[in-house]
Amino acid sequence: MSRLVNFGMFYVGWFACVAGAGRGWLWLGPAVVAVLCTGHLLFTRDRGREATLALAVALFGFALDTSQASAGLYAFTGTSVLPWLCPPWMVALWVLFATTLNSSMAWLAGRHRLAAVLGAVCGPLSYAAGARLG
Repeated sequence: MSRLVNFGMFYVGWFACVAGAGRGWLWLGPAVVAVLCTGHLLFTRDRGREATLALAVALFGFALDTSQASAGLYAFTGTSVLPWLCPPWMVALWVLFATTLNSSMAWLAGRHRLAAVLGAVCGPLSYAAGARLG
């Protein structure tokens, strides 16, 4: 899959998750991400590796966001009965992020300092942009 297509798919899925949650359409994002991830897996060479990576990143993200919400650092829009639990649309974002690691962000492999700096800047910017969308 082209890196540019992967990059575009990420932002389509990101917008579906964030804007959908902001408007109360909590399952729009996960549904769009499921379609995008299916397409990603169809065009990747090593489906097993990509699926394992997506699962690992989803579990990591779920644990990270749940712990931060539990600590009161932020609250999610459209949460379920347990407001401190990371919602499905947020887990979908983590899965979507995983699809970029070996594709549109592969150029960062081995560039650990640059990846850390970009993550430290772009991660919070993504959360801030999501907060502005509701």
